[in-house]
Amino acid sequence: MASAWIRGAMMALAGSAAATGKRYAIVSTVLIAALAVRFVAEVVCLLPSPVGDGGFFITASANYCRSGFLGTTAYAIDPTGQSRMVWHGFVSTMLFGVASASCSVRSYYFLLWLLQASTLGAVLILARRRGYSGPATAGLALFVLAAQTASGFRPETLAMLLVVLAEIALAGGWYWIIGALAGTLLCTQPTVAGIYSLSTLILRPELLKRWLPIGVGAVLTATTLLALYPFPVADLLTGIRLQAVRLVGRSDGGVLTYYFLNTAMPGWGIFLLAAATAAVRRTPWFLLMVPVLWFFGPRVPPVFYNLVPLTVMLIAVAFERSPPALANWLGLLGIGVGVLGLGFVSTRDLMTAYRYGDTFDATSARVARLALEGRTFDSVPPMLGLTNPDLRLMEPLARPGTMSASAPTGLNVFPVNGMPRSPCPAESPTETPVSLSIGQKILFNSNSGWMIYVCDPSRRE
Repeated sequence: MASAWIRGAMMALAGSAAATGKRYAIVSTVLIAALAVRFVAEVVCLLPSPVGDGGFFITASANYCRSGFLGTTAYAIDPTGQSRMVWHGFVSTMLFGVASASCSVRSYYFLLWLLQASTLGAVLILARRRGYSGPATAGLALFVLAAQTASGFRPETLAMLLVVLAEIALAGGWYWIIGALAGTLLCTQPTVAGIYSLSTLILRPELLKRWLPIGVGAVLTATTLLALYPFPVADLLTGIRLQAVRLVGRSDGGVLTYYFLNTAMPGWGIFLLAAATAAVRRTPWFLLMVPVLWFFGPRVPPVFYNLVPLTVMLIAVAFERSPPALANWLGLLGIGVGVLGLGFVSTRDLMTAYRYGDTFDATSARVARLALEGRTFDSVPPMLGLTNPDLRLMEPLARPGTMSASAPTGLNVFPVNGMPRSPCPAESPTETPVSLSIGQKILFNSNSGWMIYVCDPSRRE
């Protein structure tokens, strides 16, 4: 069944590539090759493991798929203590849960890859309709793929597809569809939806004349999606407010780290600045958005992801309105960001698979063995909710004995991905090799697999 889906997706993309004509043949071939690499990494090897925000969203999806409960103890911000997902837009998270027939990790990674493939197909369609040059098409597509790869299971992955589809709808004059996509974006990533809508009204004021079909499409779609949301809308608004308060307190990294030295999208901040500058050149009123962009972006650097989908829209506008030479330069800049980012992430993933093998099954077996020995867990990373679903480690109604908040012998588990040194006091940092190297040259301090550190307080000296 899965193989049929895979063949169908590749045939659809190949068909889209053929439809773009010889002008985009090379671009289409490059994009198919990039998608093939990501397919091997994500669907075949299940890499990278979901750490950080991605783990919060996908464990909520897994719980929704298995039990119909939209929530996860991995991010227990719900003031009622029920660990409901009331802290963010919900469409992407529910989609991963509903669209997976098997509720398996591989199905989630396949759906993630399918979102990427669909977005690249949409970029090719948009490029065809608006007559983008080869460099412009490749720049937009490779940037989007790198950004979606970096976003992973976060909702911005779906948000970028919605932005590209909205551009296609705009080119076709399908105003009610634009509204429907805006309503979907609102329920997917509210902050992105607000920034996108304000930017669109400034850059394309002619859409105000089409307010009725756009408004009807947006209201009907948002109302339908909110009706499918399993919790009260008032609780969702409260949770989003609490989430905003928590995010303001983050201080892990600055603008340089997230906008220019971002390893998955190196230098993408330059791409954003170039796109915004092009927008201001054509529409000086866009300067009014600068305080908004600062407030929801660089003011709290770790939430940079709020501005990534907007960058996709701004680049599409720049390609539409800029001279061909400027559009090509912007395209080359996008190619640089995309190639470097995809090269970094894909190299790390493929080297992890080659060096350490099937880390998913290895970790699953290790955790299952600890549970059979009667060990409890004080804390675990979200990804163990995927490797060992039978233990229900991320479910609010976990079985007694699985998690222990106070037992002195409870284990503390940490992911290796992103953590090159063991946090366990009783272990030597070099006891377990986690780096990736060629010969004696270390290329990556930690791998992107599912490996874990297990800290046992009972052995602490």
